[in-house]
Amino acid sequence: MIYKRKEYVERYGVYEMRKNIKEGKIHKISNGYYLDDAENDEINIITKKYKNSVFTMESAFYILGLTNKKPLKHTIATKREGTRFKDKDIKQYYMKDNLFDIGITEVDYKNTKIRVYDKERMLIELIRNRSTLSFDYYKEIIRNYRKIINKMDGYKLVEYLGHFTNGKKIYEKILYEVY
Repeated sequence: MIYKRKEYVERYGVYEMRKNIKEGKIHKISNGYYLDDAENDEINIITKKYKNSVFTMESAFYILGLTNKKPLKHTIATKREGTRFKDKDIKQYYMKDNLFDIGITEVDYKNTKIRVYDKERMLIELIRNRSTLSFDYYKEIIRNYRKIINKMDGYKLVEYLGHFTNGKKIYEKILYEVY
């Protein structure tokens, strides 16, 4: 489990914390965050550290099972005026406030609830950001969307597209690429 220093001290006390660090029962993962041996996944750590962020792009495609390629850097979205993260293993996307909350869902990932954009929102983001992705990676995800397109909520997709200024162009590209 991942603990903030304050949580751990309140639960076990300072003496127990120092003793457990010395014995290797818990490990410091970054300033103010500690991890016991039971769990050490980066995605769970990021979720704990950056509660107001949402997994997007490469990380979301990986979490949602649209690719098996684990991202080199985890990609998270925050509101445009949100805090800038100095973590070198994170790529941060700044979203306009009116677009940030669209499609946020919680999924269970290795016994932790994490915030990630749903498949409909990620299809929109895939089309919007296709020029920033490698061609092979883009095509892999498109192929995986073609396999699940009948299970997706088309009404939700159209509703989401209404919030984007170029929603009609994105929809036409989705029809051409996926359907």
